Amino acid sequence: MSTPVTLDFSNGWHIDAAPGSGPTQAAAQELAEHLALIAPQSEGQSGIRMSLAYRDQATDGFIWNVAEGHVQLTGNSERGLLYAIFSFLTQLGFGWPGHKLEDMCIPSGLRFSLPEACAETPSFEGRCLIVGHHVFLAEHEAWIKWAARNCLNTVFVHTAEEGLALGAAPVHQWHEVSNAVRAQCDHYGMTLEVGGHGLSRLLPRALFDDMPDAFRMKDGKRSPDHNLDPLNAQGMAVVRDNARAWFQQNPGADVYHLWPDDIPGGGWSQSPECEGLSASDQALIATNALAEELDQIHPDAEVAHIAYHDTEPAPGSARPRSNVSLLWAPRMRSYAQGAFERSSTVNARYPQELAANVQLFQDAHAKPLRVFEYYLDAILFKSVLPPLVSQMAVDAIGYKEAATHTLQALMVGGRPWCAPQLNAYAFAQLAWDNTLSPRTIIQRFATMLVGEAATGHLADHYNALSDAFSLALTFEPHEAKPAAAAGAADFLDTPPTDMGDPWHATPDDIALRLSWKSDIELQLKHAADALARAGQSANPTKHIVGLQAEFALARLWFDFHFARLGLYDAWHMRDTDGGKKAQQALARAYAICDAVDDWAQTHIDDDRYQQNTQLLHWLFWRLRLDWIREQLAPEGAERDTVRAQRVSDMTARFAMGRTLWTKHTDTNT
Repeated sequence: MSTPVTLDFSNGWHIDAAPGSGPTQAAAQELAEHLALIAPQSEGQSGIRMSLAYRDQATDGFIWNVAEGHVQLTGNSERGLLYAIFSFLTQLGFGWPGHKLEDMCIPSGLRFSLPEACAETPSFEGRCLIVGHHVFLAEHEAWIKWAARNCLNTVFVHTAEEGLALGAAPVHQWHEVSNAVRAQCDHYGMTLEVGGHGLSRLLPRALFDDMPDAFRMKDGKRSPDHNLDPLNAQGMAVVRDNARAWFQQNPGADVYHLWPDDIPGGGWSQSPECEGLSASDQALIATNALAEELDQIHPDAEVAHIAYHDTEPAPGSARPRSNVSLLWAPRMRSYAQGAFERSSTVNARYPQELAANVQLFQDAHAKPLRVFEYYLDAILFKSVLPPLVSQMAVDAIGYKEAATHTLQALMVGGRPWCAPQLNAYAFAQLAWDNTLSPRTIIQRFATMLVGEAATGHLADHYNALSDAFSLALTFEPHEAKPAAAAGAADFLDTPPTDMGDPWHATPDDIALRLSWKSDIELQLKHAADALARAGQSANPTKHIVGLQAEFALARLWFDFHFARLGLYDAWHMRDTDGGKKAQQALARAYAICDAVDDWAQTHIDDDRYQQNTQLLHWLFWRLRLDWIREQLAPEGAERDTVRAQRVSDMTARFAMGRTLWTKHTDTNT
């Protein structure tokens, strides 16, 4: 164990930095800016000497040594030097739990006791924050700085080329800020990734009449609805031309993403030529074509093949090119447990499927595994982020053992956070050191938010909330049936059944979960009491109001969870009482939806983000309630009236959604 050394900044400090490029300059700048917050820079060579150096290696590891009056910080690379700076500043007491300037933790005093040496190497070579919505890309400078300070080394801007842009940043916004993002990534030595579900756009749907064979075959007929036919030479020539143009429009990225359509399954070709080719095979064939074109334009870059929904199984016959990487995206896994906990009936299949994909890519000498995780996905979790530290800790060990190169987390949702998010901090911590315990991470985060006196209380709050969510997020494999909507009628008659909606649960499943209500309510009471105690003893107090607002929304989330379970239970029993209990349960569910909308109006300042949040809840919550309301209405004029109201409401909401992120409404220039 290192012997503690006392550093006294009473006489100031000065920096002696080796020359270098962006990351070295960023390291010196960050060190100077932070030290200036506790002591002034000294005149000349007096005060503590801060020596900055780096080795000519390709890793992000570092070592720093402390002696009386001197600190030597050495990175294995220029970027490693940057992380040495942040490690040292953390030892002084600085911290960055959130991305805002006011979130920064600043130590007091001039004398600090530090270990005489510290050496670290990251668990994952790549550690990536995925910026996945307008609200977060609008604050790209702050988020990239937060990512760098928490030792993440990759930024992925997840874009939507067209459509509602509910789960990605609108592409015009990306083009407006792309130069600034590239410059900031260069400054911090960060890898840049860009793209999203853009494959279908490379074959314009307007070409269907002229070249129908370029599009997929469905039930014996060509259809322009989803994806394409990857074996049609004419269509793939168009795809290649448009891919080259897209790569040239998005220069400077290290990894490009042009994924198939975002649907649960059934979107690939059934043509005779494609017989025997799985969805994974067809997707990889198309991705290989993109990779060939990229190789001619950016030979050092790579294209991602996404293993997602029906492309999760490893391809059977297709083999990846050397510049194709595997992107593992298990969106329909259970977050009640870790991804590698085989006790989970939902997650049990994932380790084997992942291993088969990894082996295929290793055998082909393609690019290594990148994992696209959803810990910060407030669309998946419907506006809240359940504390997932224990699950992430299990995942981090499993993904490391699976030879993961880059661990990523998608940050998406319809609104700004009211307070720094535990999941974001925990993800960054575990991406750097996958051996950290959940207890350590939660305590560090709690201390930064509310101070040492309230740390235990806030930790108790997170632990109780985590226990409640672990029960509420439980589901069975037969429920993992997200619905794909091909048109407006699908939304009306088969509303989306995304994660968390127990529509496909059996009556026994529902009864079991309703029996957990008292246990969950007890945990929520513990969480509320602990947060109240944290508020009484917090120092600083600046985050308490935001934490209370986030918990208020989580509490409404649970209210709706049980109201919907009660509704579905009554729905199954509607024939025994004429639907009377279902009508009562439906009214309760609607009332909670109204309360969620009220929460948005109270806690979200920007009208666009209010509307975005309400649109998401309508899509994933109210649409199903509206469908049940229609089915419960007496056949004839009354049901027809409800149907007409639903059509009108859907038309208005989608019209609003289409204009929400159009360029003329975008103030982020």
